[in-house]
Amino acid sequence: ALSGKKNHPIAEFCKSLDRIEFFDHTKDEHVDVSFVKPNPQGGAKQATVDGQKATVLSTAQIMTGKLEHRGLHSPARDVFDVAVCGMLDPPALEAAVNALRPEKQESLIRIYALLADTLAEQAASLGGVRPEFETIRRQPARAAIEAVAGAQYRRVRITTSERGETSIETTTRQRIARHRCTSREELQEVLDERGLNAFLEAHDRDPVLIAEVACTAMETGNPETIIDLELASLTGDGTPPEPEGKQPEAQRRPDGNPGRGGAPQRSTITAPTTGNGPTDRNDTMGPTR
Repeated sequence: ALSGKKNHPIAEFCKSLDRIEFFDHTKDEHVDVSFVKPNPQGGAKQATVDGQKATVLSTAQIMTGKLEHRGLHSPARDVFDVAVCGMLDPPALEAAVNALRPEKQESLIRIYALLADTLAEQAASLGGVRPEFETIRRQPARAAIEAVAGAQYRRVRITTSERGETSIETTTRQRIARHRCTSREELQEVLDERGLNAFLEAHDRDPVLIAEVACTAMETGNPETIIDLELASLTGDGTPPEPEGKQPEAQRRPDGNPGRGGAPQRSTITAPTTGNGPTDRNDTMGPTR
């Protein structure tokens, strides 16, 4: 009803809100709309929809919205979509899952496991499901748990080479993905669209500083290990991972930088954090000279 009416009083009022819920009491249904900036930042495209210019979000941005803003109160359709995305577009689900803090990833798994029977009942009424997704529709929570656990990064490495390249490698239970960048612009595009900036922030790392260190090493042709995170993996059955022992404490080198001592060819230092301390099983960052 408000389409094309940019100055309509209700449309103007809606701009001041963070969230709106539309209810259809005749069908006992509702639509929940949240006004948030897309995450990851990169990936959205401009298009013409019904004769009007509009921003079309990427699959990763849509899935991040489902997990981040509705994840703990997900309708069956969202849970079904998470599982299907894991099958059809693993990179998009990886970007969405890893934008969440580890504790929220674990909470999501627990909620799906707790509500498995309820979600299966709700999913029975989903329409338009293709035959190849019937198994997911019958057990959406189980499929979504496997998809989320399979999309979680187990290791993230960012390295530079003497050839002036930056290599970004992400490892999940399902696959290893590698991206090579030869310019600042290309590096920033990969970090944005793959959700790695959000991932680093979720693990209390400074993505701006890490990108700058990588660019400096890339432009000077210095081979460095910029960051190397190994993460405790989700179990995929609704229970959190077991603790893997005490974290090694960072030491200080004579130059004042936090490090692990010694001076091997590829010496490493603890990655800079945003103030909450290391949260990962293994966390190293290359020298910033």
